[in-house]
Amino acid sequence: MSADTKTRKSANTAFKQQRLKAWQPILTPKTVLPTFILVGILFAPIGGLLLWASDTVAEVVIDYTQCESAGPNFVPVPQDSFSTSFPGKVGSFEPPAFRAVPSVQEGLNASWTTTKCTVKFTIPETMKQPVFVYYRLSNFYQNHRRYVKSVDAKQLSGAVRTVADLSGGTCDPLAVVKEGDAQYPIYPCGLIANSVFNGKYYQWLHPN
Repeated sequence: MSADTKTRKSANTAFKQQRLKAWQPILTPKTVLPTFILVGILFAPIGGLLLWASDTVAEVVIDYTQCESAGPNFVPVPQDSFSTSFPGKVGSFEPPAFRAVPSVQEGLNASWTTTKCTVKFTIPETMKQPVFVYYRLSNFYQNHRRYVKSVDAKQLSGAVRTVADLSGGTCDPLAVVKEGDAQYPIYPCGLIANSVFNGKYYQWLHPN
């Protein structure tokens, strides 16, 4: 090999040749137990503070899944469908109630009827700012691989997709709809397009 020939060999140093001195502790009960005790003493007060802060949060949780069958008049929410948590002692608490009334929605060239759910509840004590409103969905697996892949990119980009194009593709089982002996492509197809949550929330601070 000539002196001008390049080589890929690393430099002969302790760092690049992994010859640095190393220390590996020997784990014995005499060394491990004091370490665990020390860590517990340090983090137990922190855990206590976090638990205390969690207990001071005022919270009302209402599951309105059954609201659609409630009817036009207010009915009490089932006992197992709501829960409350308040830091202090609360006197009388009126259970929440809900009702469902039909609502006509107008589109560009069509109209359709949906169900409008109204939930009525009272906060028994003044809540400190800020007050947040969250919604929770059950059995909505948007992080699953099958859900993420259940979409046809070409269809969303505007390309015409036939039954043959969509059958057996990533949109299954929501790719093709059958009506009698005929088959039609679903626009848009896939689990993502057919499981969109589009609820709207309205809040009244001082209702009459």
